[in-house]
Amino acid sequence: MFMATMIFWIGRREFVHIPPKPGGKIGLLDTLSSASLFLAVGHLFFTSHYDVWVKLAASIFFLALGLLLFSVRQRLAPDDGFLAISLYALKSFFSRAGNVTAGDTFSDSQQSALASSRFWGKAVQRFGQEATEGPVAVFKIISVFFLVSVFWALFDQHASSWIRQAEMMNLRLWGEQKVLSNQIQSLNPLLVMILIPVMNIFYSFLDNNGIKTTPLRRITVGMFIASLSFVVVALLQNWIDAEGKGKVWFAWQFFPFLLITVAEVMVSITGLEFAYTQAPRRMKSTIMSFWNLTVALGNVLIAFLASFQGLPLADFFWVFAGLMAGAGLIFGIRSYFYVPKDYTQL
Repeated sequence: MFMATMIFWIGRREFVHIPPKPGGKIGLLDTLSSASLFLAVGHLFFTSHYDVWVKLAASIFFLALGLLLFSVRQRLAPDDGFLAISLYALKSFFSRAGNVTAGDTFSDSQQSALASSRFWGKAVQRFGQEATEGPVAVFKIISVFFLVSVFWALFDQHASSWIRQAEMMNLRLWGEQKVLSNQIQSLNPLLVMILIPVMNIFYSFLDNNGIKTTPLRRITVGMFIASLSFVVVALLQNWIDAEGKGKVWFAWQFFPFLLITVAEVMVSITGLEFAYTQAPRRMKSTIMSFWNLTVALGNVLIAFLASFQGLPLADFFWVFAGLMAGAGLIFGIRSYFYVPKDYTQL
């Protein structure tokens, strides 16, 4: 970490420093409204042990607070960002003015299928075609992203339930030297650094031989590989249960760690690439925040999966393998119908 910090510091003069826009009071309202809207879901990190009505009340409170703060911000300085356009389109849709009729007029630049959309048509009239395309692209990507939350919920098991399994294994390294059960997970960051260049070479090999490894295909395959990693730990647990505690060597966990790390490289890194290329320039930070939200929702989902904790560990792993395979299948079907549009900015 010290070396990484020093390298970061040395390159500080090479960065492009862009001042906050907007800054000051408007920027503060943007931050507060965004934080409040996030807490409409994010409060589950702190309220998971409360009754359902408490969670619902907290969600309604933070949602109302966020919308109120954003309304104040818009009155002070209207903008044409993601939230402004989306809320305007939603409001127009549920009002009489929301229906695009034959009498509506559009400029030449606004003549498109989006302009004639019942939901987005009025937004195109007010904000323009290019600005309205941004939220549309974001919602398309979100429809793909939300299934990745299941991956993150299951991925985090390598730092929890997999450690429980390691505690039942033979932790002897050599002689009398032993490793700690929670040290085995250090394989993950080590394997990440090794597998990133290896996977890039593998992608190039497949692409050069006529097998296109598009980002959505990589993510789909990665989710199935994650499911396979839980199949392996389930089989290991069956072996441990048959042999007895302390009999099976901990090194066997290398194989599920290898699989889950391959899945991480295929899902996480590819997901970031996909998010960047599919979002218009003004929406890149917005869609990256939604990508991070999928990780947060994965952490929230863990609380709902806690009901499986009472199962025998082998059955627990089999359930997770099935959940991951199901999520991968649905993701693959959604990906098949997704029409990509490249917004790469050089």
